[in-house]
Amino acid sequence: MNNIAFWIFVSIAILAPGFSSYSQKLPVAMIEVFGNRQVSADAVLQKAGIHESDTIAMFDFGKELIISRIRSLPAVKGATIEPVCCEDRTGGLLIFIGISESDKVYFKYHKNPPGSVILPIEMTQTYNNFNDAVQKAVMAGNISEDYSKGYSLLNDSVCRNLQKKFIGYANNNLAILQKVIHESSDPFQRETAAWIIAYNDHKQKFIPDLLYAVSDSSEEVRNNATRSLGILAGYAQVHPALKIEIPSTPFIDMIHSIVWSDRNKGSAVLEALTRSRNRELFSSLKKNSLPELIEMAKWRSMGHAYFAFYILGRLADYKEEEIAKLFEDQINNVDMMVQKINHP
Repeated sequence: MNNIAFWIFVSIAILAPGFSSYSQKLPVAMIEVFGNRQVSADAVLQKAGIHESDTIAMFDFGKELIISRIRSLPAVKGATIEPVCCEDRTGGLLIFIGISESDKVYFKYHKNPPGSVILPIEMTQTYNNFNDAVQKAVMAGNISEDYSKGYSLLNDSVCRNLQKKFIGYANNNLAILQKVIHESSDPFQRETAAWIIAYNDHKQKFIPDLLYAVSDSSEEVRNNATRSLGILAGYAQVHPALKIEIPSTPFIDMIHSIVWSDRNKGSAVLEALTRSRNRELFSSLKKNSLPELIEMAKWRSMGHAYFAFYILGRLADYKEEEIAKLFEDQINNVDMMVQKINHP
């Protein structure tokens, strides 16, 4: 199973916020409820009032009203709902509903900064053009990526040519990109900067900025920063002499979030970090995040379960080729892996 193709698939809803399917009515292929420990998924779905096979538009189905209904359940302290396009086999929508049953906050966001600094208009326009090009590449099925340089280069020629512009922007404008990430009050400016900065050739210079952006108040900023750090974490495994270090703690906290994109990208970084099979990291994941990994690994959309499933496979001490084989019957093999983790 090629993790490169999965990465862009599970990221596309946030990477390209203007995706044309957002305004189209699509069937609901799957609904996944996560974070719930006391309240049942059935109770959540009953309150939500949406069902698999319903036909809805991604951002025209009353998200706030649905969240309000779910929060009326006695055990529920907080809730999120996120439609994601599209399920890899049927083309329908995936609906992710996150539930918090506690006032405890595992993953805290920064306050929105007050600064007025902005990027040169050329950078934001190129970023918008790139998002448009990605939409077309996805619709054409041309979604493979190359991470060999430590950042994303898509196979699609239009996307790749725009990404090559990011390389120049990142190397010639590092200071303004850093300043925007930390100081700009405009979330779109920070989102753009968090994407472009990852194309700088000197990885060590911008990693602290991306780690800061991982806790941004904007979901899109967090998404871009975390996605780039996941690619870098994989790059670091292949190039140990560069001594690129990505800490695991922010992402262990991140996968406790009830926001789908936080869990999705946080688990992607942890998947890359666990390739080294570091025993200290394994111990921390077992102690702090096993329930979260289990529920994500059981998501019925294989592209979205992939990262958590592979992490669990490594925690269970399976070899990579064994995990790939187990993933062919993913949902039915999760409990077996957990049993091996708990009773090695």
